Amino acid sequence: MSFWQGNRLTASRAGGSLVKHSSVLSLLLILVGVSNTLNASEAKAAAPFDILAPGSSLVKASEQDASLHPIVLSSIKRVSNSLRVERQTNISGVRQNYLYKLADKQRLDGAKTFYRELLVKQGDLEFQCEERSCGSSNDWANKVFAQRNLAGRDSNQSYFAGQLDDGLHQGWLSVYAVTNARREHYVYVSFVPAPPRDIVADAKRGVLYEQDNLSAKDIEQLAAALSDNGLSVSLTVFSKQATLSFAENRSASQEMGGVLATKLAADLGIDTAKIEVVSMGSLGQSPIGLEVEQWCYLYLHD
Repeated sequence: MSFWQGNRLTASRAGGSLVKHSSVLSLLLILVGVSNTLNASEAKAAAPFDILAPGSSLVKASEQDASLHPIVLSSIKRVSNSLRVERQTNISGVRQNYLYKLADKQRLDGAKTFYRELLVKQGDLEFQCEERSCGSSNDWANKVFAQRNLAGRDSNQSYFAGQLDDGLHQGWLSVYAVTNARREHYVYVSFVPAPPRDIVADAKRGVLYEQDNLSAKDIEQLAAALSDNGLSVSLTVFSKQATLSFAENRSASQEMGGVLATKLAADLGIDTAKIEVVSMGSLGQSPIGLEVEQWCYLYLHD
């Protein structure tokens, strides 16, 4: 069972990417989707994502329809023999997966550049890693993608993901490129169609917030909402550390709120005093599915 089929967390992209913490977030293995493999001749009709890097040869394509598809936005790690990530987002819909083979390393590098520039120029590149910083190639191949052909040396891999909007394709794109153990060159492309994110509407309902989870476009839209529409912003911060007392958790949430407010104010170009910080301490239920001891919600108010 792959990570795409097995992982389900309840926070959507509207909820922001998941809050970082000293301990990484566990992956919950709950079956939510079934993959349907297509042969190369059927792929074009069944899968609408038709942006092909030069020199790529389609090996196979598949579709997965699930309530939530996890998009990994960090390197992957093994902690106590469990596969974990620090950050991800979850998107509902039909996921299209494409396995491409490249003739040589030069064409592989060209394909990586092609898709990366596509996200940079016509979307938002949310995360990228290279070589050993991505984690274990074997875990990416077998646990995340369930594609044995993708397993190679950790030094011969790269991964990136983000939101694409080129006028025809709107959604989340992830790309894993590798030279495998047989010295074969592969690119694994996944795309989940989704409407562009409306961070202002999402923040009025509350979004999980951390220091680095807002894109440049998110920050621009939030800043415009504050200056043009007269909205105000607040952070509600929680700390639920088992080793701390109620008072100590309250103090910890205050400290965390101050750090986050300083970062947010700098990003938005406003005074920190304009951000209301509500320190809840341990008075709250942690987001379902997240093994965190501290978390924060960002709200916009009319």
